[in-house]
Amino acid sequence: MCLCPTGYQGTCCETLLDPCKPSPCQNNGICMASGTNFFCSCQGGSSGQNCEIRDPCTPNPCLNGGQCRSNGMGGFTCMCMLPFAGQRCEDRMDPCANQPCRNGGTCQPTNGNSYQCICPPGYSGFDCSTRDPCSQNPCMNGGQCFANNIGGFSCQCPSGFNGQRCEDRDPCASQPCMNQGSCMRENGSFLCACPPGYSGSRCEIQDPCQNNPCMNGATCQSTNGNVGYQCLCPIGFSGLRCETSAFFCLEISFRLSQY
Repeated sequence: MCLCPTGYQGTCCETLLDPCKPSPCQNNGICMASGTNFFCSCQGGSSGQNCEIRDPCTPNPCLNGGQCRSNGMGGFTCMCMLPFAGQRCEDRMDPCANQPCRNGGTCQPTNGNSYQCICPPGYSGFDCSTRDPCSQNPCMNGGQCFANNIGGFSCQCPSGFNGQRCEDRDPCASQPCMNQGSCMRENGSFLCACPPGYSGSRCEIQDPCQNNPCMNGATCQSTNGNVGYQCLCPIGFSGLRCETSAFFCLEISFRLSQY
């Protein structure tokens, strides 16, 4: 009886054994004979001489687009894409979990891993961190508020008002002075500087002597509080406006006496 070497059998060791029967390859590996030896073509991510080492990332155990990474010890780690988390990326993260909205803003998830902050009155910005100085309308009397880039504001006041918040009423805005009088503010009210020939608190009274109604060099004097006038006529003239001449010719007759 012959003691045959590995890979042979028979009375005289004349028969070559098939090294792939039964197949030594595991995990659906394909065995290929090479003489008395074999080679395993591993499938599905397996490795090792007999395909005995299974790749934990084949098939990919990570969900929702996660990337599987083998740790070399038969285990794996999933690298998850936002907004997913968990051992297999099976959990969807809440983008509002960390309360990103400030100053009492309300967080609302949007598409993907994004969110939107609903800001309370007086605040704005992506996370409600910007205070809106115009939210409470600090401008008075119908003034329009404009925010600046340093957290402050300015008021555009309507006609008749001024001040930082349009709190001051301008008494001259309505142009109370008549006949081209100049309006000046004084102690919350106004004072009219009247042009020549006019008087009154609003320059509404015209000097009756302004147009010099008296004739022939007469002097005009206002009367009755500038309502009327009186003409002081020069010698030789009379009338309301000194329009009548008082000169007359004296006819003297002489009679010649005979002596």
